[in-house]
Amino acid sequence: MGAANDGLFGAILLNLDRDTARRNWMEAQLAAANIAFERQSGVLGKDGIPPAVAPFFTAETPAFTHPLRVGEIGCYASHLMAMQRVASGALGPVALVMEDDLIVATDLVAIIRDALTKLPSGWDMLRLSNPPKRATKIVARLSDGRDIIRYSKIPNSAGAFLVTVEGARKFLKPVPRVLPADEDMRRPWRFGLQEYGIVPAPVQPDILDRSSIESLQPKSAIKKGGPLFETLRKVEFSHLFDRPASNIRDLGLGGWLWCLARNGWDRIAKATGLPGRIRHAEPFRVTGAPPRG
Repeated sequence: MGAANDGLFGAILLNLDRDTARRNWMEAQLAAANIAFERQSGVLGKDGIPPAVAPFFTAETPAFTHPLRVGEIGCYASHLMAMQRVASGALGPVALVMEDDLIVATDLVAIIRDALTKLPSGWDMLRLSNPPKRATKIVARLSDGRDIIRYSKIPNSAGAFLVTVEGARKFLKPVPRVLPADEDMRRPWRFGLQEYGIVPAPVQPDILDRSSIESLQPKSAIKKGGPLFETLRKVEFSHLFDRPASNIRDLGLGGWLWCLARNGWDRIAKATGLPGRIRHAEPFRVTGAPPRG
């Protein structure tokens, strides 16, 4: 019998014990893709944070920041525990981390095999469920016509991604966590991460009804501040320096300038109705997956 997942990667599925329907859905998805995985019980924030990750959540909420909701704490704690498992090396040098509301390409193992031969050395994370909304730089072409890219702005979603042992260790940097997990992951400069993506994405996230963890404290339960507070909350001043510095490092000066101009025109076109919007005709290509019935 061959090694699990052709010996390319280990895999973790994050799933709350009580979300059995989601577990059954993902078991069927991963069986169709012939992906072996281990299930990690998700964390319900209201039940207390596991001691292994509790130190990440001890800081006071910074100014102009909403406190993490109960569900966001549980989700982040689950991801941190998965990263600790990856960082230990128990799953091998590379691991696939998945949330439990995905449609997965049945040839995902082959896509990953191809990508691992073409990713630059030193990569930390490969996003499999993040179609870009801004300009990108193509790094390599896969045999099925997909591209490995670098983002000028990483979109939200931590649905499915590959991460190396070193990448997991970087993400476990002992700093307070005050943003949701997917928001921190899209700020690679905070952890020194080298992040890439695949387009069209071979995994589609957020396809099921909301998780039971999200019902613990909906966004509507968070009291908003005044107009000035909400404006300042949306302005992350580190972006003024850290994001451009990170993009210049990752895209090269020429690539950064091109993406900057392309993104700028996209904003103008959106506001004025002029042509030239950034559009991705095929954000997802989930090969072999049956339509949801």
